[in-house]
Amino acid sequence: MHQPLSRGLAATALWLSLAGTNPAAVWMEQAAPPAVHVVTISSGPSGSEVNGNFVLTSERSIFNRTTDREVLALFQWDDVAGPHRLVAQWRSPDSAVTSNSAIDYVARAPRFGAYWSLPLSPSMALGSWSIEATVDGVPAGRLTFEVTDAVTASSPARKVLTAAELYERLNRSFVVLRRSSKARQELSAVAGFSPAHGVIYTTMSALDNADEIRVVSRTGAVTSSSAAVAWNRRQQWAVLSGATDTESPPSAAAAATPVGSRCASLEVSDARPPVLSECTITGQNAPGAAPALIATFFEGRGTPGAPVLNEFGDVIGLVGDRSRTGEILSVYRLGGTLPGTPIVPIGLITVDASAAPVPLSDLRARGITVPVVVGDEHVTTAGFGRVTAKAKLERPEHHDEFPLREKGFAVFVTWVPKERLRGQLLVRLFDADNAVVAESKPEKIDFRKDQTATSSWSLPMVARAGTYRADVCLDGTAMWRGFVRVTP
Repeated sequence: MHQPLSRGLAATALWLSLAGTNPAAVWMEQAAPPAVHVVTISSGPSGSEVNGNFVLTSERSIFNRTTDREVLALFQWDDVAGPHRLVAQWRSPDSAVTSNSAIDYVARAPRFGAYWSLPLSPSMALGSWSIEATVDGVPAGRLTFEVTDAVTASSPARKVLTAAELYERLNRSFVVLRRSSKARQELSAVAGFSPAHGVIYTTMSALDNADEIRVVSRTGAVTSSSAAVAWNRRQQWAVLSGATDTESPPSAAAAATPVGSRCASLEVSDARPPVLSECTITGQNAPGAAPALIATFFEGRGTPGAPVLNEFGDVIGLVGDRSRTGEILSVYRLGGTLPGTPIVPIGLITVDASAAPVPLSDLRARGITVPVVVGDEHVTTAGFGRVTAKAKLERPEHHDEFPLREKGFAVFVTWVPKERLRGQLLVRLFDADNAVVAESKPEKIDFRKDQTATSSWSLPMVARAGTYRADVCLDGTAMWRGFVRVTP
């Protein structure tokens, strides 16, 4: 017979201070979220409350029935805020239910948790024990541990940083990237961070449209960066060359960021200093796609290029961008189809130490980055229209998307120039990798100031579904830019 355990059994609710909205379902790889999402399950011989959260002082899954006083089992979940019935059942090595304990608990945030303790004694059964939890009657995780007479060793539990500690660590590595064009047009600010001397990690889109990038550190020091040493458009990252006054946080291991991980970043705007923005990793892309992680921010959307830390203060990646290739970045842009914000894992970013910096102007000339639009003040209306059987513009009505089965589509622009426009006019169609997939023949124009004129070009249907960009260019300068989606 096993010793009854109800006499010394303790069950205590643990409140986790993570306010926010209910995280999104796992994107693409998980068709529907479970009724209760288990964030973490861990065990240890002791623990204490730190900043309102219960944490284990050390973690292990093997316990000595003579030298250890108890087993603490800690569960954390994502569900919904409000009242819950939390129940735990302990099972001995012969799978018998030895005891259960219930807690009526009101969660103040979607993420919450509880811990239960199992007293140990020299007479209890040796072998594999387990604890099974339910939340409102729904299975909510199972933990297995060993009770033995062998000597056991603990590994110290990692310290979970407070919000203030996360902010300080982010702030020490964070830089603001202020961007402008040749015409001194100020573009939206983005972010970056420096994991090593002389380089700045950021999002690939930060290089698009920009001819000059000014790096602003936490101390207000401003330096210039006009070259890149590495980039990958599909994976949404770039590495600038430049010196910064920053400190590099450690990087998380590649497999150390499962769905449900707590995270934090900094949000930046032109009107205020960076503010802490907490988040949760809520999804993953399908295999072969990039970026590999999706985060749900409790407030805001994350600043493109900003570092993202886990709750231990390790860098897990940087905030990717939801804008389309060549679109002016917007920190608060809400468009797109993702149910969260893309996070580029830190492990994807690679830099060849021997690589020579490539000036932004050379990247532009090689078609790697996208020029800014400088002539849209001359345009009154523009868009994508359907074509007739003879491949002519049917009417100047804009359509956001076209199916692959159509013969093609047209680009049209109505001009009322603010000044005389003369030169060679054409349209180029680009895919998401910034590769040209179609181009019209150059057309010589001479539009007088305030003279209304219309241009149109018919383009053959592309080979694959996706989002495409059209640039209407006058002597190589982008005068208008639009985006169209081609569906299967």
